[in-house]
Amino acid sequence: MALIACPSRYVPKAVIGDLDSVSRSSLEYYGPLGTEIVHYLDQDTNDLEKCFKYLREKCHITPGDSVIVLGSLGGRFDQEMANINAVLKHYLAMPTSPPRLAPPDERPTSGIFGTLGVVLVSEESLVSVLMPTAPGHPHVIYRDEARELPTCGLIPLFGASEVITTGLQWNVTGPLQFGSLISTSNASLDRVPVTVHCDRPLVWTRVLR
Repeated sequence: MALIACPSRYVPKAVIGDLDSVSRSSLEYYGPLGTEIVHYLDQDTNDLEKCFKYLREKCHITPGDSVIVLGSLGGRFDQEMANINAVLKHYLAMPTSPPRLAPPDERPTSGIFGTLGVVLVSEESLVSVLMPTAPGHPHVIYRDEARELPTCGLIPLFGASEVITTGLQWNVTGPLQFGSLISTSNASLDRVPVTVHCDRPLVWTRVLR
């Protein structure tokens, strides 16, 4: 709505996708303002995957760079799943190791996103993908208690994932798997970091205040 009310106030660096749902008038408006129009014809990837491709190839982002994806949750469930899949494919396509959430000596000084890599955002939720960890190097997650509720979840993506956590109300010390146990409606403890070891990718969910 802000773009409709005052379109010149927010000028995107690029408009990316197969462009089947953007109006010609929008492209004609933003093009002369310096916005790059990137038309990917591929119909086997969604627009978020195309955006990640642009970030890797044109912006040369690294695995530790934060990417905040607004409006990526809260609509159709199949599209939400496609966006989570896009994040996973993005990490797998990176030339170096995927991000590990910040250890204690690298704790973010402010902000709810910190060094979380890609974060999918809705009005209520934050979603990240946790990639497998090496022994002795867990994901270490700090909750922004002013902006986040304790509620959180860990959901496996590929079969059974062996998981060990600390800092949760109900810690996990074993496999998480659909058809068996998954960790939803869990809670992070106050003023204590959450650590997560996993041998397969997990979805990490948080709730905004």
